[in-house]
Amino acid sequence: MKDLLNWIKSEISDNLTQFKEVKVIPHIHVVPDEGGFPAVGIVDAGLTRTQLPSQQKEKLHIQIGIYNEVLRDESSIIGDAQNSGIEDYIDNIYEHFKSLVPDGYYNIEMGNESGTETLTKDNENFLVMKSIDMVFYRIKSDY
Repeated sequence: MKDLLNWIKSEISDNLTQFKEVKVIPHIHVVPDEGGFPAVGIVDAGLTRTQLPSQQKEKLHIQIGIYNEVLRDESSIIGDAQNSGIEDYIDNIYEHFKSLVPDGYYNIEMGNESGTETLTKDNENFLVMKSIDMVFYRIKSDY
């Protein structure tokens, strides 16, 4: 899982440069806020193993959270002429990963997308957050 989390972090940091911070986080509601916004949080969402004859099928579940400051109600979500919204950022993540499969894996599945949530940044400011689930598939031999 560690290698997969680092690969995803590198893919986003190197290729989707609109994000000011990309960090592996322990939970989707732990906001990565040290580098500014928009930010990405990558969560280890679990591992499912299925034993097959002489091999093991693994499904590694990842949750990607996108966090953005509330600029104006609507533009924070759908964007405007000057700013991308949370929907644009989710689309960027989806488009980047939909046909990309890391070495050692045989498939990637883009799963559910959450509704937009509002989180408190501090006593006066708010963030919008949206997440997308991803599943990475691999086979491990018992040899």
